[in-house]
Amino acid sequence: MSTEQNKTIARRYAEELQDFWRTGDLSFVDRIFDSNYVQHVPGVPPNMSVKQIFAALRAGIPDFQTTIEDLIAEGDKVAVRISWQGTHKGELMGIPPTGKHVKVTEMQIYRMANGKIVERWVETDVFGMMQQLGIIPTPEQQQR
Repeated sequence: MSTEQNKTIARRYAEELQDFWRTGDLSFVDRIFDSNYVQHVPGVPPNMSVKQIFAALRAGIPDFQTTIEDLIAEGDKVAVRISWQGTHKGELMGIPPTGKHVKVTEMQIYRMANGKIVERWVETDVFGMMQQLGIIPTPEQQQR
């Protein structure tokens, strides 16, 4: 597939992910991700499926919204810089709901084959999110 086709798949993934947040329908996963998909997401058990990850995120941040900031492709890889935001209304990563709004940046790289994502690397600003949730103090809070 061409780099433009791969970029189109990455954009479609972002759009269908937003639809999932509204509806809870995880069927998009089978349309976007290869059945032999491999993930590299720090802190997430390798045997946790994409559907389980998204369901857990939706339970914790039901008003999740994603914005693609940059999308770059070369060969079979697409690099995406996104920002996402939402309100922590349910348990997330073992953290009880705080009711706080967070805005987080994330870098993802997808490897594509046959029109689907076959491998994905994710780096999320978890530290920044934890500061926004009040789990980790900010430098300003530490000086008090």
